[in-house]
Amino acid sequence: MGASIEDGKYKADWDDLLEEGINLREKGDPRDLNESVHLLVDAYKIAPKLEDKLDVLNHLGLTYFHLKDYQKAIDTWNKVLVVSNVQSPPLLKSKAVALRNLSRKQFCESENDFKTALEKACEARDLAVKLEMPNLVWFTHGLFSAKQALMKFQKRADAEVFEELKETARTEKNELKKVWKETSKMQRNVWLGGLLMDYAVVYKKVSKPLLKVARFFVKLQNLKRREEQIDKLLEEMS
Repeated sequence: MGASIEDGKYKADWDDLLEEGINLREKGDPRDLNESVHLLVDAYKIAPKLEDKLDVLNHLGLTYFHLKDYQKAIDTWNKVLVVSNVQSPPLLKSKAVALRNLSRKQFCESENDFKTALEKACEARDLAVKLEMPNLVWFTHGLFSAKQALMKFQKRADAEVFEELKETARTEKNELKKVWKETSKMQRNVWLGGLLMDYAVVYKKVSKPLLKVARFFVKLQNLKRREEQIDKLLEEMS
């Protein structure tokens, strides 16, 4: 859309605010995250359509999540679910994103929590497939994460579980290949980083080299948040 001038003052449109809020969030600095919240709240206020507002809310929830304000993140995504439930396809896309985000392991404490998270990740991906969403690879990464989190909680390490994780990772790889050329550089590196992290989980012998490659790509985009996640995995494997 661009920007407008009102009463002699520069005024950003809602999608400009959304884009800047996302960019600041991906940098990962706490000050940037707080500024991202302000921009996204402003974007929400002036977004013209309901589906636009829900899109902004999904991003706002993710910013709260990375600020570790988990309750605000959960409340924000649940608000999206309430509004988008049994609605038209544009709103169902928002529902899929909210479900995927609510499947995060950070919200889980009991085995039932992890099982519910996996159900949400499955439902989110099924919706993404049905709606032919271009970011399907992100939903598959979420499904992999939910499966792995439940496996770790149950302390399962049998061949059947790892084969299922490998199959999910292979699916994720094929989905990324399909959208690689049409994807922005930032999204490409985020999704590639997620894929390499998943491959590192299921292919132990090459885990460290894969993670180092992933770290290289996310550094190119200054994605500090993803870099911290990869460093944590590397530390766990030391």
